[in-house]
Amino acid sequence: MATEAPDRVTEQRRALPNGPGVYIFRDEQGKVLYVGKARSIRKRVASHFSKPGGRGATDMIAQIADIDFIATETEAEALLAEQEFIKRHRPVFNVRLRDDKSYPYIGISMDEDFPRIYFTREKHRKRRVYFGPFSNAKRVRETLDLLGKVFMYRTCDGPQPGRASGSPCLDYYL
Repeated sequence: MATEAPDRVTEQRRALPNGPGVYIFRDEQGKVLYVGKARSIRKRVASHFSKPGGRGATDMIAQIADIDFIATETEAEALLAEQEFIKRHRPVFNVRLRDDKSYPYIGISMDEDFPRIYFTREKHRKRRVYFGPFSNAKRVRETLDLLGKVFMYRTCDGPQPGRASGSPCLDYYL
């Protein structure tokens, strides 16, 4: 069986598509070891095998018995799929999305009398509506700026329009 798995992995690597998507490394029991996204699945998977970077990567490569993939139309779709798979399977070798870092979202505070729209990296408050995740924080901020010009929504913090100091912000008067 030990020689069968590497042969199967080699065949699976040759059959990978050259387009964007998500790839999943599994061990012999079918447990997810690692989830990754790529502009070219074939090239990205090949890079794992050609230049393992450090002890953890070498350990992971030694445990791979199966490679799955999901082809997507765009890199953005791959990013969203990767995030979902990491959250669902909690792979041993994925460090990202297990620490405090996360993708950016646009939040709407429906729990306030005067809802506001804001940038956030969290998605856990009740009675809030979240849009995302997005792949690029700068683009999210640009989107919020554009929305602010078109719809002139409230951006100041707090449950009431205005500043904590008591003097209202400019958005209060709009």
